Amino acid sequence: MKRARVVAAVLLAACSLSALAGTTRPSDYRASLDAFFKEVDATYPFFELKGIKDDWEQCKKRLAANLPQCRTDAQFLGMIQDAIDCLRDAHMAILDAKVKLAAPEPEYCPGISFIAATQERVCVMVPPSDATLASKLPAGTVITQIDGQPARKWLDEQAAALWKKGGCFSSPQRAKLFTYRIPFSGERGKRHAVVYSVGGKTAQTVLTNAVPARGWPHTYAMPAGLQGQGAIQYVKLPSNCGYIYMRAIDEKLCAQFDAALKHIGEAKGLIVDLRGCGGGGYENEIYKRFNKRTGATQGIPFWGGKIVVLLDAGCISAGETFARDLYYYAQAHLMGEMTAGSSSSKKTWPLPNGLASIRISERTRGGIDKAGIEFNGIKPQTLVEVDPDEMRRGINSGIKRAEEFLAKE
Repeated sequence: MKRARVVAAVLLAACSLSALAGTTRPSDYRASLDAFFKEVDATYPFFELKGIKDDWEQCKKRLAANLPQCRTDAQFLGMIQDAIDCLRDAHMAILDAKVKLAAPEPEYCPGISFIAATQERVCVMVPPSDATLASKLPAGTVITQIDGQPARKWLDEQAAALWKKGGCFSSPQRAKLFTYRIPFSGERGKRHAVVYSVGGKTAQTVLTNAVPARGWPHTYAMPAGLQGQGAIQYVKLPSNCGYIYMRAIDEKLCAQFDAALKHIGEAKGLIVDLRGCGGGGYENEIYKRFNKRTGATQGIPFWGGKIVVLLDAGCISAGETFARDLYYYAQAHLMGEMTAGSSSSKKTWPLPNGLASIRISERTRGGIDKAGIEFNGIKPQTLVEVDPDEMRRGINSGIKRAEEFLAKE
């Protein structure tokens, strides 16, 4: 009896140590990895659309070969994350993980942001973090070369490499956005030679990765007097156009939209700015505010006039479907750049070993002209890029082009 108690105590201690280490039997890792591969192979719909089938097959072989070296639950979930990155899907994710995943290696940048500009140019959107460099490179400064190459060519090649590498980008245009807005991300202390144009002459400086590469700027040269709080802000512009900026979409959308329309009142047109809209969700109730097919509903503010919607690759998920709905129901004109191309219906699938569940995309949400949104994005009817001269004067080129369009209409 005493011996049985000793054996039981030893087994309990071993189980406790295993739990502390966060380990699962190797056979469970193998079974769960195979099941995950089988589920993705059977249900993931975007291999051909994204041109990633060969990458996925190579990824499966590599992870299967590395599995015998997997020792902990965190390492196993890291392998699952590696596989998800290969699929280049912003909505796929590990949910309800039973162990903490290892944090990625930190990356650094100079704290500067670029934006694509007219005439195949690149200009500064947000000056560097360093005050001395910021005085040399204010917003609107044209960058002509990076590390000895034309700036646009250098950035576009970096964006293509980022897309090829895989990650949370559902499309090349989304990878390009992050490349421009958080350029040079990488090793701390790495330096890059930058040539820029000032007063008709060129000058050169060096940018150093010194600040953590986190987040990205969504806006520049915003209108004065914006009202509202949280996800939606609005103002009536001096041009007599209404302006609504939507950073995100949530359950308060109808009330926020009502407040915006009441504040704007009569106007020659409405600009809905979805650049940088991080998505969220909304109900069909919002259509009562702008659906020209059905007209106004008693007691609900309604906009029946012209609408311009501003887009870029920062507009993602529900932001993209909202742009689509404004196009169809409000007959809005779409201006700007291609959206993120990340909008899908999802399901939640549990790993057999119980370590987590996986959110898996099942199908794309419909876009415009029968093209799905995933990967393709929403294409603007009128391309608009930043005019560096306007940016230097504090003018938002997208808003200005929208005002000009509404004035003609």
